[in-house]
Amino acid sequence: TYPDDPTYRCFRWLDVTLARSTEKPIGFENKLNTGWLNCDGTPQTPCDQAPAASCSTIGLCLEAAMDDTEVKLAMNHNWDVYWPQAGRLQLVPRSRPGGGTLAVSYRLSPTFGIFLDIPNVYTGAFALDPLTILDALDQSGKVKRFEASASGSCTFDPFAFDPPVSCPLKPSGTGEIFALPLSDVGLDFGKLVTIELGLVAGTSDVLFSWQTDELSVDGGDVPITKDNPATSVPYNGGAQAAALVRGKGTLHYEGKTYLKPAVKITEIVGIPVNVLWPIDVGADLPFAGDVPVELAPQGFTVGLPDLFVPSSSIDFGVVEVGQLGSRQVTLSSTGKMTARAELSSTKKEIFEPRQKEKFLSPATEATVDIDFTPVAEGPIEATIVVASNDPDLPEQSFKVLGYGVARGGPVGGQAGQAGAGQAGAGQAGQA
Repeated sequence: TYPDDPTYRCFRWLDVTLARSTEKPIGFENKLNTGWLNCDGTPQTPCDQAPAASCSTIGLCLEAAMDDTEVKLAMNHNWDVYWPQAGRLQLVPRSRPGGGTLAVSYRLSPTFGIFLDIPNVYTGAFALDPLTILDALDQSGKVKRFEASASGSCTFDPFAFDPPVSCPLKPSGTGEIFALPLSDVGLDFGKLVTIELGLVAGTSDVLFSWQTDELSVDGGDVPITKDNPATSVPYNGGAQAAALVRGKGTLHYEGKTYLKPAVKITEIVGIPVNVLWPIDVGADLPFAGDVPVELAPQGFTVGLPDLFVPSSSIDFGVVEVGQLGSRQVTLSSTGKMTARAELSSTKKEIFEPRQKEKFLSPATEATVDIDFTPVAEGPIEATIVVASNDPDLPEQSFKVLGYGVARGGPVGGQAGQAGAGQAGAGQAGQA
């Protein structure tokens, strides 16, 4: 207050209704009491309950409504996926940050009442109809609506958990929103005084944050959350898998709205003046809320490894005890993701792969050398186990067999024919 200035009284009450909406409207209303007192020290009366005449005790009575806030989440995502083991899926966004775009705006529309006490000039209370003010502004060619606006945008990854999002608003059109001579609305003080009303409004400390609550994959057994980043999905084999990902999250917003009415006297008793009283005690009104959002489903296709190993036994023929024989076997990759194969033998002292690990690009083949060193005479058989990242067949195997003979004994085709015959694969041994 300005107790030494009799022209200034006071204003004590501000009643603001905030509304929020998304594509699915979510009601959010909150009436805010500034906690101010009336000019005479008595508790305030809400503007919507006070008759016009009470403005003589309330001072400047101001109401404002904040229009709906629009939240736009535009998404266009590509996905990489990682399969740590068969049937387990983790989502890894390809772009960080990027994706969702948040656009926010607001508009303020005030209603006024005022009490003036100018000694020897005017004393009295009156109320101003907002429609009358709008008409006066329209007819005078000034702004038709009293608006303070702000807007801002930011990008974030709506499918990431706890993404780093800070989205402040930048006000536009702040400062004096309008200045209206009271004579334009039928309040004529003759040549004694010319008074204008003004309003300064805007926002401050407005921030937005995003929290992904859960993701679900069509067909998955459980949702994907921050604490449970994996889900099991059906997989029927093949070189690729496809599914839809759906997400739910919460958009949190908070900030302050400030409103500062102003009384401006431009003429007193025919003498031009420029006296402005911005009522700097104005109002900082906090607002905050959470908007639940369902994200549009995002489809993805993931290429997978698809590995093939020999389907029949590999015959090494006849080899002298303690001597080395070797054969090459072929592994085939028909998938759309690099296959990794690890080879081991059930009798590694006799049959041993030279290459313990092989990587096969999509649609390629690779050969592996396997050594056969018999330690005794007679037929010998073992299994080569191939473990891979093929989600359909993570473990495959094929048989290897050979025949050991004493040193200096028959070898080659004749011995191979006899030895392999006992093993049930003489034809292969002869070859």
